Amino acid sequence: LRVRAAARPHALVPQVQASARSAGQPMLWRHGQTKAGEPLLEISGLAAGTYSVDLHCWSSQQSERRTLEVDGVGDVEWTFDLR
Repeated sequence: LRVRAAARPHALVPQVQASARSAGQPMLWRHGQTKAGEPLLEISGLAAGTYSVDLHCWSSQQSERRTLEVDGVGDVEWTFDLR
């Protein structure tokens, strides 16, 4: 999973974190975060299945929960709009 943070024009991209938790068994949890200024967060190691993904930006207090379907083959890229 790749999450691209979209910041306001001419603004530094804030720190973003994401966690993915599998819906089925066996339970699988992965977490990742960026540093301020890094626009792309990557979470690897997700097996095929359904995941609940929490996205959060501390500085703007914005959060989102999304459902992710992973086929185990293709990549998924989302945009987390912080504008």
